[in-house]
Amino acid sequence: INFNGTRQIIFFSALGGVALAPENGKVYWRMPWITSYNVNAATPLFIPPDRVFLSSGYDVGAVMLRLRPQGDASTAEELWRSKSFQNIWATSIVRGEFMYGFDKGTLKCINLNTAEEKWAQRGFGTGALLFADGHLIVLGDKGKLALVEATPAAFVEKASAQIMEGRCLTVPALARGKLFVRNAKEMVCVNLMN
Repeated sequence: INFNGTRQIIFFSALGGVALAPENGKVYWRMPWITSYNVNAATPLFIPPDRVFLSSGYDVGAVMLRLRPQGDASTAEELWRSKSFQNIWATSIVRGEFMYGFDKGTLKCINLNTAEEKWAQRGFGTGALLFADGHLIVLGDKGKLALVEATPAAFVEKASAQIMEGRCLTVPALARGKLFVRNAKEMVCVNLMN
């Protein structure tokens, strides 16, 4: 990221969030974050101009940080913390002032500023998300694929299909209107253009 004219690389390591200078590894800030088995799998999200979101499962939850300039570095202060938005492995999606992601086995939309839940929907397990053309492409961990409006007003599913069996623990890839989905045994290509 670039914050206050300074490039930073943000990592979510086994022990927490940390921002480093890419040139020499200097530590700009650190946020201790301990989970069972040291699992912090979801990617940290930078929300311009000055916020960073971290989330993990195992009954830990999420935190929104605000970066503050401090000389040629920065510090991170906590804006809010919530146990009701636990990204086990999949990274959330930010659209405007709202975030869409998985709280353990429930797909949710929350307000970025307050962590207030706008809606929640079960039925996907610990799935993964993509954003395209105003919609969330949701892949459940058991192979259910759904197209959902990216709106905080309500959960609005436009279409869904069971496209594969077995555990799906990867984020789908979208290229030229084709969605590529895989599990440990097979790959499926879904044409989203028709």
